[in-house]
Amino acid sequence: MPRQYDPHMSTFSDRFTALELLLGARKSNGGWPQKLAMDKAPTTIVATAQALEILRIRGLEYEDSQIQEGLRYLAEQVCKQTQPVSRPGGRGEWTRFPAYALWGLMRYPASRHNETLKPGIVFCYKWLRANRLLAGGWSQSPEAGQLWLPGTMVAVHALDRLGVYSNSTMAQQTQDLVDSARDHIVENAQRKNGDRQQFWTQTLGGEPCPGATSMAILTLARGSDKHRGCTCGH
Repeated sequence: MPRQYDPHMSTFSDRFTALELLLGARKSNGGWPQKLAMDKAPTTIVATAQALEILRIRGLEYEDSQIQEGLRYLAEQVCKQTQPVSRPGGRGEWTRFPAYALWGLMRYPASRHNETLKPGIVFCYKWLRANRLLAGGWSQSPEAGQLWLPGTMVAVHALDRLGVYSNSTMAQQTQDLVDSARDHIVENAQRKNGDRQQFWTQTLGGEPCPGATSMAILTLARGSDKHRGCTCGH
């Protein structure tokens, strides 16, 4: 049968236009806002990391000026924003800031050798190491105390890549962090009585959640045999 036209599939022209819009949405400080259509929307670490990943997929190299400015934004802003709001530039001690900043920086591993970017990478690593849950993984903030899958997934993927490009001591430390995070996710897997299928919830005691289950599976996929085995009954 001939392939039917799908009106939801964009043409090359559409995709090129979308890329141009994304490039044009970058602000003077090097970052991207969460809402591209708003003229005065503030730039965010999460949006900038996501924008850099899109541009990387589209083929922009590490040396590209837009990539460099975005990476500098992440490295500089993560140190300023991951502070109490009472401090200048602080937006709160939220896990998403160092998790996404490190994830964005490590999408371009050459960042590890850039003296301007290195302090931001070290800050993210130290913050995540200091603020992990005792059982492994991360909550939304150090005070929250409950495993938060969105931030834990991003942090684990970022640390996986950091470990690959680190010396043996740091590589082992990052491995310990991601192993304990994955162990905690495995411990949180749930089943209903008599049901072979496993699932995860957004909060402890909550209802089965496809989104939470997807994030758990994606995080466990690059783990050990035990971690990957846990995903088979979802």
